[in-house]
Amino acid sequence: MWVRLPPYPLIYKIITMSKFKFRGFQAAVTRYVKSKPVVEVIAEVFAYGVLAPLAIGGIAFFVFMMITGQVDYSNTSFGIYG
Repeated sequence: MWVRLPPYPLIYKIITMSKFKFRGFQAAVTRYVKSKPVVEVIAEVFAYGVLAPLAIGGIAFFVFMMITGQVDYSNTSFGIYG
């Protein structure tokens, strides 16, 4: 069963996202940073720049280990259930 693709210009517009612009991005970030206390900005940078990628990477690695059969379920405990 073949799927009919839309015409080429439509695909090009979707891929390049021609209506999506970053004109006000820097100004918006500057306003956001100036409106917050310095400690809160540092905490957010640490949380979203360090802790979030670490958590996502750890979860992805554990799922990969479960899929490939590298987890020993006899010694694994999850919170209060172990």
